Amino acid sequence: MLQRHIDAQDNREDECRTFLEHAKELLVAPDVGVNFIEVEMERIENLGRSDYLVIADAWHSGDCCRRAYLWELKAPQCFIYERDIATRLKPSQDFIDAENQLLNYHYNLKRNGVFLEQYEIISPSDVSIGGIIIGCDRTKVNGDFTQTQKVSRYNIAKRVRDQLYDGRIKVKIWDEIRDFIGGQRRENITRPAE
Repeated sequence: MLQRHIDAQDNREDECRTFLEHAKELLVAPDVGVNFIEVEMERIENLGRSDYLVIADAWHSGDCCRRAYLWELKAPQCFIYERDIATRLKPSQDFIDAENQLLNYHYNLKRNGVFLEQYEIISPSDVSIGGIIIGCDRTKVNGDFTQTQKVSRYNIAKRVRDQLYDGRIKVKIWDEIRDFIGGQRRENITRPAE
């Protein structure tokens, strides 16, 4: 169960990664229809190992193309933000590392002819940044703040980051993955037989 790995004190990135198979729909563009082709974990490239790739045929405005969605993962035990000054947060080192890895792996994959040919991706622009999955509810903020201050400062820091990313990089926490998987299971259980 994913919750057990979220609650653990030691780093559980690898254990959590296996649950993403059940949340693929959450890791692609929400406005397109998709047919999942493959998931690749820990792809080794010259700049390092990209954590999670979802390869899918995507339909948008009647057109279909093969797309890759690249995700960088950090453990639920990693903090997302930390205290900068009394009223402001800054990204944690784990978050900065994830951003740097994601951007470099994306740059590399878009220009990797072997990768594009392997998955029959026609255009480098079809290699998309998915985002970063890091932390959980309890590790959103590291710092000596009250719970109310943590929530408030986190919401501001998240809005600033979202504005910077302009929708191009999604940031999710492992609790969102857990909730999505749980919702999928409930939907499958309660869906009437056809």
